[in-house]
Amino acid sequence: MISTTTNYNQLGIFGRTYGNTSLQEASITLSVISYSFWCVGIIGFQYSVSQYAQIQSILVSVNFDGSNRYGGAIFGVQQARNCSIANISIINSSIILYNEVGGIIGQTYQVKTTIINSSVTFSNISGFQCVGGFIGSSFISDISITSSKLEFVRLTASVYVFIVLGYNEDSTIILFSSYSNQNYVNNEILPPCLNLTNTASETGC
Repeated sequence: MISTTTNYNQLGIFGRTYGNTSLQEASITLSVISYSFWCVGIIGFQYSVSQYAQIQSILVSVNFDGSNRYGGAIFGVQQARNCSIANISIINSSIILYNEVGGIIGQTYQVKTTIINSSVTFSNISGFQCVGGFIGSSFISDISITSSKLEFVRLTASVYVFIVLGYNEDSTIILFSSYSNQNYVNNEILPPCLNLTNTASETGC
């Protein structure tokens, strides 16, 4: 287990990565408590100069507590041009931040991201706005989620809280087998709400 209390801006096992990234076959427990950071995740910030990021076969439990934005168990901010996330399990996690908070990724920006056979279970994801079970917010991105699930996950926000993606601006979201076989664009994501509790004024169900 790795635990830290800090005032640095980009936090994680890897605070920021500039090159191509591959992380496979690991079990990670990470706790971060900070009230001035910018983004947090196993990888805090994956920069746009990266061509790809590959995350595979990872078991993760995190505890993130802070007042700033951009947080997810795997990525705080994901800007690698192509990102593949497969066979990961986020379990028994608590991600309590201010803005753009997701179970797996805090924010994607101008990227192609695939999430395959992955899950977020028995976890609490909370923020003021832009909170999603998988991704907090997405801008100008193509996202595909296949055979993935959320179970016994509590999502809490004042505005923009949805089961899959908290806030969407000009991104395309495609779900296969996770909730349905239909395509969803511009926050038209309305999957069933089994085992999920949404307490916000605006929800996706």
